[in-house]
Amino acid sequence: MAGSSYAVTDSNRLNPWRFSQCSIQAMTSHIKTNLAKPNGKRCLIQSEAIVSSLPDVSQYMPGEVYSPDQQCRNQYGNESRYCRGTEFGNVSTICTSMFCYDPVTGSKGICFEEKAAQGTTCGSEKQCIDGACVYVPNSPQVDGKYALCLFFFVRVTLTSS
Repeated sequence: MAGSSYAVTDSNRLNPWRFSQCSIQAMTSHIKTNLAKPNGKRCLIQSEAIVSSLPDVSQYMPGEVYSPDQQCRNQYGNESRYCRGTEFGNVSTICTSMFCYDPVTGSKGICFEEKAAQGTTCGSEKQCIDGACVYVPNSPQVDGKYALCLFFFVRVTLTSS
């Protein structure tokens, strides 16, 4: 996984979240080096306190929890939104081409291409999995003419205690 942009090819188009062998070796080396230090093991085996005010979402993928609008707001701020329109592709391409409006661009209204989160609805009974739009049983079923309505389907409602 490069620290900067890299060329998109057929082999990496659907898996930009995977680490390269070089990155894996660097992380493994870093961990082994830290384990050899007197206090090195502590950071890897010490459990963090569970914060009760945070909801447990471990059984859900991010796209099942956050709509495309929410995903855009998470990246670009509260004034951002998912860019809709034929010039931004269609529901089935959202996995690799989800366009988000960046409010910092002001009146220019520039939308930037992002990747949709795992589990984002991309069609009737389909979700984004590793960058591909795949059939997932029990996902929302919607008639094609209501495709944009798919983004109102989010599987869970989060509440904090």
